[in-house]
Amino acid sequence: MNRTNYLTLHETRTPSRGQLLTPAEQEVVALLASGWRYRQIARNTNRSLGTVKLHASIAMRKTGVYNQTQLVLWWHGLLAEGVL
Repeated sequence: MNRTNYLTLHETRTPSRGQLLTPAEQEVVALLASGWRYRQIARNTNRSLGTVKLHASIAMRKTGVYNQTQLVLWWHGLLAEGVL
């Protein structure tokens, strides 16, 4: 999936809970949820690897999850409230 396709997907599938994340955090989480690795995200969004990891880390803190798998499940709305 290229970045243009991601943006189209992102516009139509952004969960309402994603509104607590900044646009940059939403983009990183959406790409992680699409199966991209941190390095791919960094390369294709012109961000440093450290910045991508920082966005993911902040998104985890804001959403109350503890790892990338839970963050992806949260993004897709598959993580039940109170499971953590």
